[in-house]
Amino acid sequence: KTAFPESGTESKPESVVKGSVLEYVLKITNPDKELEMTDIILEDVFSNTMKFNNTIKVQIGNGNKIPISQAARISSYSVKDEGNKTVFTASISSLAPEENLAIILPVTVTDEIGTPIDNVARVKSINGVEYNIESNGTHHIVSDCKVKILKVDGQGKPLKGAVLQILDEDKN
Repeated sequence: KTAFPESGTESKPESVVKGSVLEYVLKITNPDKELEMTDIILEDVFSNTMKFNNTIKVQIGNGNKIPISQAARISSYSVKDEGNKTVFTASISSLAPEENLAIILPVTVTDEIGTPIDNVARVKSINGVEYNIESNGTHHIVSDCKVKILKVDGQGKPLKGAVLQILDEDKN
């Protein structure tokens, strides 16, 4: 699991601005060289203070990002409010040997300034066998102002080159 803006660490989370969009990427790879993986269930749980956007995309390998509703490999998906959390669940029908699939989940940051945002996704099932495999965690904190400008390609991936950061750290 990755995020844009990039995740910090648990002890030094990366800043995100209230009202901005935080994009989580859930990437699953079939590590086997010969066998297909089937019936893969992914789950990601968010605080209900995060506003889930309905522009979820899917990317297989280096292919184009397409809306999740048009992704043939996604047999079902749901976004459900469950009390103080929102649960995203997706069922991936299959992954060929060494193939990967990414689900891009954009959420709007609505938490108050100073609130930590820690997130982990889970693989709940593969080939019909239950699992509880946790992804690496992402760590952000809501701030009032930070600008990070990156040079990116058409896929939104950072390009090598200068990175300009303007930080508002001189608060009176």
